[in-house]
Amino acid sequence: MTEPRFPAVLQITDSQVHLVPASTQARPWNTGVATFHGWSEFDVARMLREMDAAGVGHAVVVPTSAVDGLRNDYALTAARAHPDRFSVVGLIDIAHRELAQPMLDGWRGIAGLVGIRAIFRPGVGASAGWLADGTADWFWAAAEAAGVPLYVHAPGQVRRLDPIARAHPRLRMVIDHLGMSADVRPDEIDASISDVIALARHPNVAAKASALTCITPSKFPAERLRVRLKEVLQAYGAQRVFWGSDITRLSCTYRQSIETFVESVSFLSDDDICGVMGRSLATWLALPASVPIPVPASLAAANAAEPRS
Repeated sequence: MTEPRFPAVLQITDSQVHLVPASTQARPWNTGVATFHGWSEFDVARMLREMDAAGVGHAVVVPTSAVDGLRNDYALTAARAHPDRFSVVGLIDIAHRELAQPMLDGWRGIAGLVGIRAIFRPGVGASAGWLADGTADWFWAAAEAAGVPLYVHAPGQVRRLDPIARAHPRLRMVIDHLGMSADVRPDEIDASISDVIALARHPNVAAKASALTCITPSKFPAERLRVRLKEVLQAYGAQRVFWGSDITRLSCTYRQSIETFVESVSFLSDDDICGVMGRSLATWLALPASVPIPVPASLAAANAAEPRS
């Protein structure tokens, strides 16, 4: 891969990272879980070191339901301690409205919280069926009324979100991982991306181009991903596509995941790359200003020598 030409000024915001607290007697993990994608711990200090080394100014933390259930406290503590570096899109108990409604009503008063993640996937309780069986029907209008932005993780069910987006035009939804999950099969990837593209007609829907380094090249050819990313960006525009690493799933370094993605969208203008790599997400979620971390001088010089059109 040739070294990507970064914009000379690029403030990067990662749309999805997980922090993994160690399993202790006082705070045990979910029963039967030994590691999270091989990690026994990925704490705040580790995340900050990774961000500083890779040039990432801000990261949106999604609590780790696989090990921690619906707890948000570890992520929120990180955001409160480092408000310029972390924000949280928290988890909510959609199946029990009496528990979830107070969080929706009071989300603006929860320091560090900038949105809520709705999960509909196999292996997360019975959540895979909630889009079809009526369990989640109450949630969309309630979230719209509360004005809370959503991350929606619904692998294999993105088409079910179309009538929801149409019926609730003030509800801002971000589709996680271009509609895919960690265990997506290679033969499912094109269809997942196509389903996400179909939702672009709704201006209240955005797409997270996140965790893509995890499927390339083992599940999906890099050149094919470049073609599909171009289609996603043509459909949504750079204002509604947000890069994310899902760092705890990477098989490469954090910096390499950024470089790989930037190279995949090298057809964009510098301004649009800046949007996809952080500015657009900051606007969508009303994030606090991130710490500016300079792009390495070698990459900035390469960009200046050969500017994009």
